[in-house]
Amino acid sequence: SNKTKNKGGEDFARLLELCRRRDWLKVRYDSGHTLSDGAIFKVRHRHFPFQDFDWVDLKGFELWEEKPYRLEKAGKGKTQKKIFFPDEVGKQKSLFCWVQRFWPSLKQDSSGGGWLACNDGSMEIADFIHLDLNGSAGRPALTLIHVKGAGSDQANRGISVSNYEVVTGQAVKNLRHLDRLILEEGLDKGLGAKIRKLVWRDRAASTRAEMLDVLSGIGTNYDRRVVILQPHLTRDRYEAARANPKDKDFARLQQLDTLLLSARASCNALGASFRVVADGTAAGPQRGQKRTVTV
Repeated sequence: SNKTKNKGGEDFARLLELCRRRDWLKVRYDSGHTLSDGAIFKVRHRHFPFQDFDWVDLKGFELWEEKPYRLEKAGKGKTQKKIFFPDEVGKQKSLFCWVQRFWPSLKQDSSGGGWLACNDGSMEIADFIHLDLNGSAGRPALTLIHVKGAGSDQANRGISVSNYEVVTGQAVKNLRHLDRLILEEGLDKGLGAKIRKLVWRDRAASTRAEMLDVLSGIGTNYDRRVVILQPHLTRDRYEAARANPKDKDFARLQQLDTLLLSARASCNALGASFRVVADGTAAGPQRGQKRTVTV
């Protein structure tokens, strides 16, 4: 009818009037372009480097050995197995031992130390939980530390993304334990007797009950931190790849950037910082061969 046609014409005229207002009109095209505020643009991914590394001189430590071990006898003709030996945490040259002896100092200064508990287990919160009552901002600082051995300790080893995927995933899936109350509930669950004993205050043996008592008193105003200790990445290889897009490891470094930036974003969303401890040992003679650990 004429009435319907007139109505359609009015609606069309009204639509044209609205489309003339640049601040109202947005059009998104299949090509990826967008018309907005009178301008047309295309959203593209821009690469950002992850730079929150702490480069530590790990000379003298076995980069591939995540935990201290002892050799277990095997059957005749079989290779001996390495079994995690909790009583040796801090006494051998594994990465666990480095944490117990030096954290939070990145210069391998063993003075001080705060509270530290090992939480290694099938349903672990982190490999270590560290509590510093006198954090840098004048507030307590709670740190979840996740440890993973390098795939090799060859001085010329390349950049590997896969060596960071598992440990980064573990860090992200356990972020809820940055909440003090949730951490208190899980700090003593599912642990063997030997692991439960691995608690230190200023590097001297203490008890989990004492640490829980201190933890319960810090309130809600504390810094939250997540740390990954994975020394596969070397500073020399990182800097060489970062400076040269034609470097054989440049593409891998970009992939690693994306992985670590994603983890940092997850941490930042919960008000936590995120850092990666990697191998800052100066290049020199090769230190040995990768060894297999059976736990």
